[in-house]
Amino acid sequence: MTEGVEKFEETWQKVHNASNANQKEKYEEDLKKEIKKLQRLRDQIKTWIASGSINDKTVLLEKRKLIEQVGRRSNKNNNKHQPDVLSL
Repeated sequence: MTEGVEKFEETWQKVHNASNANQKEKYEEDLKKEIKKLQRLRDQIKTWIASGSINDKTVLLEKRKLIEQVGRRSNKNNNKHQPDVLSL
């Protein structure tokens, strides 16, 4: 999960530091892929939280919140009129 957030952050920086429109478009597509990966991971975490087989859900809740924070930051800076991509 940490790797996914780090990859998102790295791609985020590439989008904002792109020197031309073609580069920026490519990085934006990469960023969308990273967001989708994080969404799938967040959904899996939610499933684990809902299951009765895991007693201590603290770490899972923290990881889910981290993913959602990344998604909110992404939307605040890019799509002010769209809902958070990683919100519940």
